[in-house]
Amino acid sequence: MKLSILPSPTSQGLLALLGALPSRLHWPKDANFEDLSGVEEANAAGVGAMLNIDGTAWSIRDNRLEFYATTKFPDDPTRSLVSAVDVAWECSLDADTGAVYAVPAFSGIEVTEGPGSLADLCAAVGFGRRKLADIPGRPEPVEVTINGATVPVVAAPGITPAQFAAAIASPKFTDWAASMSAELTVSQVTIQSVDLFGKNVGFLKFTANVTKDGKFVPGIAFIRGNSVAMLVVLDCEGELYSPLTVQPRVPIGSEASEETAAGMLDAESFVGAAAKEMTEELGFAIRVEDLLDLREAATGQSGPVALSPGGCDERMRFFLYRRTVTRKELHELQGKLTGELHEGEVITLKVVPLDDVWNVGDGKTLIAIGLYDRAVRRGTI
Repeated sequence: MKLSILPSPTSQGLLALLGALPSRLHWPKDANFEDLSGVEEANAAGVGAMLNIDGTAWSIRDNRLEFYATTKFPDDPTRSLVSAVDVAWECSLDADTGAVYAVPAFSGIEVTEGPGSLADLCAAVGFGRRKLADIPGRPEPVEVTINGATVPVVAAPGITPAQFAAAIASPKFTDWAASMSAELTVSQVTIQSVDLFGKNVGFLKFTANVTKDGKFVPGIAFIRGNSVAMLVVLDCEGELYSPLTVQPRVPIGSEASEETAAGMLDAESFVGAAAKEMTEELGFAIRVEDLLDLREAATGQSGPVALSPGGCDERMRFFLYRRTVTRKELHELQGKLTGELHEGEVITLKVVPLDDVWNVGDGKTLIAIGLYDRAVRRGTI
């Protein structure tokens, strides 16, 4: 593209406007530029320059390109198509190939006579969708076995090969696949989102095409894995108290959510994770043998509890830790700063009378105190 650019604010604006385009778009070889910044009539009309490309006139208005083209119809010389087009550039992602394209966006179209195609007009001057860059392509589907059947797993747009591989190999996904009831038939899984905590998959979201007896079953799943919760009961001079954790919880928009201590389960056992979490959040040196399974004490049945099975896989086990403390120790716990700061935990402790735990608006906390009260009535604690 050959342009003879005269120095002026308008021409400098044109250079800024077109500077990135030659490497992205095909331009015809012959192009003439006329700076009209000193022409009073043109300036009054808002036109600062004219650009002629292979006989097609472009005007520069306020540093924007406007396209005025006339198309003749050889079979009927009396017919013509005149269009005025304001051209802007947008980016577009091709979800199938992963390519990024520059796409011309047009406005201000005026057709004065006859049929015609705007695409034909743009093609006349080499305008159209042009590839700008390639991003990592969508990962190839893999096959996994669920209930003895081969099930394809595919990646949604935006999932990188590394994320896809980590998701498929993660215990969160393999445990979900292994837990599938034989009554449910899974025909495909689409990985939609992968959040890594370091090298490990922390959160995973996917959709599964699932049927039961040939009928559709909702299959949107947020996978975060199993977890533990711990109700701590402190006996101070015959009065019972419980320390709650107070911390920001972005999903519910709370800067100070009051809860019983809890944590996600990684490689540890449920009981081991509970002891570790209590040590981190409460500052106590906890031994596994000091913990009591609250559900077993309350109902005689052991095992985790599903918290939100309509959308999330999380199952939680509940434990009890009891300890006798002095008034001084109880006072030192109030407002104590705890948590793993390198993991983003900013936690303070709030010690409340045990009966006040019923006032907490947190589901796992209410389950824990409910199991505790049931176990007390049964005489198992």
